[in-house]
Amino acid sequence: MGVNIWFCMCLLAHCVPLTSSYQGTLLYSNFTSIMEFDIGTRKVTVLVEQSSRVYAMDYDYKHRFIYFPRHSKNDIVRFAYPSMNRTLQTVIRSLSSPSGIAVDPTNGHIYWIDNKSYRLSRCNVDGSNPTVLSSLSSPFVIRFDLTNRLMYILEVSFGISKSRFDLFKKETIVNFTLGSSVWCMDIGKLLLVNFVECCERYVPAMDV
Repeated sequence: MGVNIWFCMCLLAHCVPLTSSYQGTLLYSNFTSIMEFDIGTRKVTVLVEQSSRVYAMDYDYKHRFIYFPRHSKNDIVRFAYPSMNRTLQTVIRSLSSPSGIAVDPTNGHIYWIDNKSYRLSRCNVDGSNPTVLSSLSSPFVIRFDLTNRLMYILEVSFGISKSRFDLFKKETIVNFTLGSSVWCMDIGKLLLVNFVECCERYVPAMDV
């Protein structure tokens, strides 16, 4: 079974118009649940419910797990997908308000953002060998372009940087206006969402 997954932090009504020409399933999250939307039948299934806010998730296509950080529980967990057994497995504990996550299935790594300690870290997909890679200013989101092996990091009040997975050739590609705060980002077309206006006003997309 092939799995094509989109991730978003918006209401279902905002996502549906984007899916009209696709078949398959859409995974999306609100603050405390991860849900599956069947594009053909329009059926919504709650996959996981838990008590901590979910700001991000990513899929390991090689090992077939969904990974997500639990912001208030200070850990990263995973569950098998697709699977009828969706028991949460704790991958790594004792973090500092983790917010963003990205999986590198090729090398078997998980990268995450610790929002409170302003750090970018990495570990193996089983949680072993945790390593702090860099200190940042106000990091919140991390996304990967797996095809080109590029990493994008959004820092809330500053901008967006692009680099290799080893942080080589790091450069700032977007600077935010003084006083603004941007909290959401995804790639393909780089989409920025202004959190202050309830994710309803979009900064124009840009090629990356």
